[in-house]
Amino acid sequence: LQFIKTLSAWGVKYGYLARPWIRPLVELKQEVDTELRREKVARRNRRLRAGEEQVLLTVATGRLYRVIVAALDTGCRLGELLWLRWREGDLDRRELRVLAITAKDNEDRILPISARLRAVLEMARHDPAGQVLGPEAYVFGSAVGERTKSIKTVWRTVCRKANIRDLRFHDLRHEVGSRFLEAGWPLHQVQYMLGHADIK
Repeated sequence: LQFIKTLSAWGVKYGYLARPWIRPLVELKQEVDTELRREKVARRNRRLRAGEEQVLLTVATGRLYRVIVAALDTGCRLGELLWLRWREGDLDRRELRVLAITAKDNEDRILPISARLRAVLEMARHDPAGQVLGPEAYVFGSAVGERTKSIKTVWRTVCRKANIRDLRFHDLRHEVGSRFLEAGWPLHQVQYMLGHADIK
């Protein structure tokens, strides 16, 4: 069903279809009963097991190490981290700004920088020549600030070396959200930190 909806939207966008095959739920109220919906059969609930965080950080090096620390300390999505530029980080005020254009919920949010993350970012602030990276350089990019498009291969390699199975990078977000809730954070603050438009 999701594939058909995607094809339908693509057809409309590029002019192959005059209208979608499946009408949006809000298009005609009298036809709500005919709307097809995709049910989520099972939700993934993988969390870090005892010792896995330490092993991951021991095996990971350089850029991936920094990204893992940032993910575990902020709850950001991988895409939000990879698009983050130095102009959006303020180490003195210990704040990161996730811009709406890179966020799934299309809203800016300001996140605190933990002591651990600040130390990691301070080490990454300079290029190989010792010069401070400019505001347009990517925080989790290459050594000279170029954007990293994917960490998929290096993530798999690190998980294999760490002997960790069935762990996706996105699972770190679930871990962070769970940790926030277990620490007694109000639900709306966890929602804000993770950038969820819907509190559900």
